[in-house]
Amino acid sequence: MSSPVWITSAGLLGTLTERVSTSTSVLASGDNVTYKIISGKLPNGLFFSTTGTIFGIPFSVSDLTRSNFVVRASDSQGLADRTFYFDVEGATPPSWITPAGILSLGPENQKYIINQQNVNYKLEAISDVSNASLSYFIKPGQGQLPKGLDLDPSGVILGTVEDTKKVNYNFTATVSDGYAEESRQFSIIVENINSFKCDSTSETVDSNYYTADSSTPVCPQWVSDSNLGIYRANNRQVIKLEIYDPYPYQGTVEFDWNSVLINDDSTISVHPPYFELDTESGVLYATLPFQNEYDENYKFTVRLKKYINTGEIVYKDKTFSMIIKGEVENNIEFVSDTNLGTLEVGSDSELSIKAKTSNKQIKIEYDLISGELPPGLSLAIDGTIIGKILYNSQTYLDFTNFVEGTFAIDTNQTTIDRNFHFTVKARDIYNQSFIEKEFYIKVVENSFTKYTKIYAAPLLPKDQRQIFSDLIDNKEIFDPAMIYRPLDPSFGVQRTMKLIIEYGLEQIHLNDFYDAMRDYFYNKTFYFGDVKVAKANDENKNYVYDLVYVDIIDPYKLNQKQGLVGSVESAGITVFPNSSITWRNLLESIRLEGNEIKVDTHLTPRFMRTSQDETGALLGFVLALPICYTLPGQGQIIAGRISRSNFDFKNIKFEINRLVVDNNRTYDGAKYLIFPRIGMMDENQGESQSYIWTQPNFEELVDENNIPLWTEL
Repeated sequence: MSSPVWITSAGLLGTLTERVSTSTSVLASGDNVTYKIISGKLPNGLFFSTTGTIFGIPFSVSDLTRSNFVVRASDSQGLADRTFYFDVEGATPPSWITPAGILSLGPENQKYIINQQNVNYKLEAISDVSNASLSYFIKPGQGQLPKGLDLDPSGVILGTVEDTKKVNYNFTATVSDGYAEESRQFSIIVENINSFKCDSTSETVDSNYYTADSSTPVCPQWVSDSNLGIYRANNRQVIKLEIYDPYPYQGTVEFDWNSVLINDDSTISVHPPYFELDTESGVLYATLPFQNEYDENYKFTVRLKKYINTGEIVYKDKTFSMIIKGEVENNIEFVSDTNLGTLEVGSDSELSIKAKTSNKQIKIEYDLISGELPPGLSLAIDGTIIGKILYNSQTYLDFTNFVEGTFAIDTNQTTIDRNFHFTVKARDIYNQSFIEKEFYIKVVENSFTKYTKIYAAPLLPKDQRQIFSDLIDNKEIFDPAMIYRPLDPSFGVQRTMKLIIEYGLEQIHLNDFYDAMRDYFYNKTFYFGDVKVAKANDENKNYVYDLVYVDIIDPYKLNQKQGLVGSVESAGITVFPNSSITWRNLLESIRLEGNEIKVDTHLTPRFMRTSQDETGALLGFVLALPICYTLPGQGQIIAGRISRSNFDFKNIKFEINRLVVDNNRTYDGAKYLIFPRIGMMDENQGESQSYIWTQPNFEELVDENNIPLWTEL
């Protein structure tokens, strides 16, 4: 028998198109051949399996990009290496939506504009780059806009025309998505006002571009949108109908809604009740009384007349619509008890305030109007109390001045009040009905030991962050009505990827992590498994929420609590397996002044402490990437939507080179610790040398570029 023999020819494996899914394989003959990349790298967005399959979606590139890499084929008889490369084609330019040619910038979409006319016109294009930021501009020498107009980078042509002549302005607009650009030619016609006289010979009646008024002057133009909006009954309302009159000196303007009985869609013009129209200013005003109906729709036509100084009258009609919402009787009452419950210091709040209303169509919002919540907590507008109580928070007596057990009042018969009282207003969104109530939260601190959590977050490139954001922002998948505590960043839909390694580890100084992380913490890639659902019960066995999460696979995870001693290969290189179990064992074995670090398992989340329906057993600690927290029974629905969306977490590379410590004894707030080595070889091997902690003093630790190895997030 011999070593594997390559079948796939060396060199180019294919020319790929950016953002287009691809799959190919390399092949060598042999017995149970496995494959791995030993140098170089694949194009960003592609992944390599041990079977020799290369798959994924290439990321965007600015131009043709070549990626070289070496693949090693191995079997029981030996190994063989071969060099390959991919070419990825450059960016696809944006596509224009706005048709080329004359732009319809005028009122009623006329293909002309006149002097002193206001312009607000949007050029539109699309890019196949997800959520690309498009930029519009006119390059030097490629034409110009009429005087007074500018092209905003957002694509809006904006301004007031300052030209009395008849001119055809030609220009070329270019749009860029940051990767490529595309140009298109447009024209803007500026007309002389005299061209619109009926006795003018400069324009013909059958022109494709122009229409002539029934008299010499040009009638003012309507500016107000046809849809005037929604208005609340039992309120005073004032609505201004906006117009544009380029030649106000030619005569006076009048607003009339009694002359026209039929709307432009052939329906009967019906004035909203109690409204009056000021014929000079165009203001609609009313004091609306109580209205039983929840809403009423009205459609009516207003005639804009201009009385010319010469005795002529010109006019223009426009149909408007509005909705009047009724003042429905709405009684609000609180459901929540005055005692909202007990919170332990350092634990995430799951408390909330609830009220109900007799009109279920009206949403209730909540405001804190007096008193104080425990430090670290806040009241969201939906009534959820968000955050966690800070360690060493003060109550009504300053605890920093007294040590527990040493301060006595009335021979120890009096206790220090740790109840936080506050008043909340529940109101409807129209501020028509409200109710107030005082509540309190009891704060307990079962231990003077402070705890923290430690997690890992992937270092995602921009394109992959965007892929994840597009999923999370999809309301068709993550229906807000199905989400548990949607405004609470600790629950709801998770906008960032966090893999929790430790949930309840005693807070220590950053320097105290040195010995534990010295050998076994180095750059690591986790893999995504399946989307799963776990239920969570509270201490009273009440079904509280579902967690939709992705199972995270640790390729070096050991089945037993071992592996803290590295194995030695024949070459004499010490190898340290960086499994997540090893990490947890080391972190939980840190010793402080001879005492082992404290671990509070009660701080693990509810879903890990809940018996799951499928197994009947506690879930226990799992490597889980939370996606969203849902109301009870909704998790499977959302998990199914994710599966049907064709979104594949396996296309995201979960690579980390640091741990994040949520809080520590030295600094408030999250800090991250760069891993002290790059690979599993000992500290004297290769390029990892520059990342070794040479001194157990974090403040002095820097990499080869003199960048600190720890810092604030």
